[in-house]
Amino acid sequence: MKYYSTKNKDERLYSFKDSLFKGLADDGGLLMPTELPEFSEPTKLSSLTFPEFAAELLYKFVDEIDYQKFSAICKNVFTFEPQIKAFNENLSIIELFTGPTLAFKDYGARFLAGMMEYYLSAEGTQSLIIVATSGDTGGAVASAFHNSENVKVVLLYPKDKISKLQEKQLTTFGGNIHALSVLGDFDDCQRLVKSALNNQDLKRRFNLNSANSINIGRLLPQSVYYSYCSLRNDSNKRGLNIFVPSGNLGNLTSGLISKLMGFPINHFVAALNANNMFSDYIRYGKSDPKPTIQTVSNAMDVGSPSNLERIADIRSYPIYDSRLSISSDFFSDAQILKKIYEFWDQNNYLIDPHTAVGVLAYEKHGDFDKNNFVLSTAHPAKFMDILKRSGISPIPELPHQLAEIIKLESKATTIEPDFEIFAKYLIENID
Repeated sequence: MKYYSTKNKDERLYSFKDSLFKGLADDGGLLMPTELPEFSEPTKLSSLTFPEFAAELLYKFVDEIDYQKFSAICKNVFTFEPQIKAFNENLSIIELFTGPTLAFKDYGARFLAGMMEYYLSAEGTQSLIIVATSGDTGGAVASAFHNSENVKVVLLYPKDKISKLQEKQLTTFGGNIHALSVLGDFDDCQRLVKSALNNQDLKRRFNLNSANSINIGRLLPQSVYYSYCSLRNDSNKRGLNIFVPSGNLGNLTSGLISKLMGFPINHFVAALNANNMFSDYIRYGKSDPKPTIQTVSNAMDVGSPSNLERIADIRSYPIYDSRLSISSDFFSDAQILKKIYEFWDQNNYLIDPHTAVGVLAYEKHGDFDKNNFVLSTAHPAKFMDILKRSGISPIPELPHQLAEIIKLESKATTIEPDFEIFAKYLIENID
């Protein structure tokens, strides 16, 4: 499998390994596979365990590694799997927060860490990963790479714009994990990462890479849970709709890849908060970036989503476009808080503010002749302050993963959203 740049398909092709370590193409574009494998009879995979399923699907995107070694990596990193909770004959929630940091980002981060460690160990080299996070990405990447002998990580997060528990997950690891609190929003953090990745001096000096969803190695493993869960759809229904809480659009892009590989998904709904640029894109074809708005669903607070570039690329091919069905809608903080309380009151089940956006989209756009899956992307306990604001009482206890980390001391350096300042920090602080 080879990979091309979304900015120029004909300029250069990259191997999977090169794509993994470059993050971005040389021209600054995002990398995409030249073709998508077809699973014409996907139900034949339904008897596989989740790690076996992941290996079977993802190996088609990988080169330069023996299948048995690759399968062992998948078995090692995918020690958890999605859980499907049915609420009625039309609605199920897919719990994607069963990994070590209680967020869906664990799937991509752990796969990326496993693959990078394999290649770096084989070559005896090291790499520096820089990551912009609006919430859960940083914690998942920090957990996946903590104590790595070959990788150091710098996390950039917007100061005072993520939950306290999310911040603890970013700032308490120490060792090879460095946290930067940026005086700006997520888009400022993302710009710093992209600027660094496009700086050839920094790339050479640090063997620089990213673990954001701009990295195809983070994106592809997320298609596994779409594919896996689609085969557990009720066959008495005529199709499957998936409601995806969306910010930087990496999760949605992974779902589109799953659909195009032949897995039985009917329609996607991108569920947004007040940062609704993608809704304008779907409805009117507008892709103008907007200022980021801070909301209660902070991981989705993205005014200029990177992966729109990939979605636009996918939709530019008639053969692909004819097989895709995407819509989008957005919801206010007041609606989100109300839905958290209502869902708890009606179902005795807690949802986090991002899942609440997905449920709101389902209630407005759900097709009751089909199964409707809402992706639950993070454990609700990460958002205790939001749960309190919704009116839920009593507030549940923290799961042990979070109860332990809340006791630890945070260590972060605050910087202005200025590239020269960021570059200076890397040069002076990363050995």
